[in-house]
Amino acid sequence: MLVALNELAPYDAAVGDTYRELLSGVSTGLTRVITDGQADGSIRAQLPAATTADTLTWMVERTCQQNLPNRPGSYDAELADVLTEIVWSTLYFTGDFGALGCGERD
Repeated sequence: MLVALNELAPYDAAVGDTYRELLSGVSTGLTRVITDGQADGSIRAQLPAATTADTLTWMVERTCQQNLPNRPGSYDAELADVLTEIVWSTLYFTGDFGALGCGERD
């Protein structure tokens, strides 16, 4: 459904507004999850909640838009697993970024 909304958005202002509102709602909800998780110590405190939520929301949206229309249905579960791992790692990873080859983090 999101693919269809995205395709119609440039041609219909109301559809475009609805699409942006849906994604804004997802980002707002994720911001709350991050803020609550930071408050209880389960999510990394150094992440700016709103920026992280916006980035993850639009990363998932763009990935789905670019991949799902051109892949078989069997790809959906694999993509969901990969996106889940990326989001989880972003929010909860507390290991050594240097060991991942990512360099030092401030």
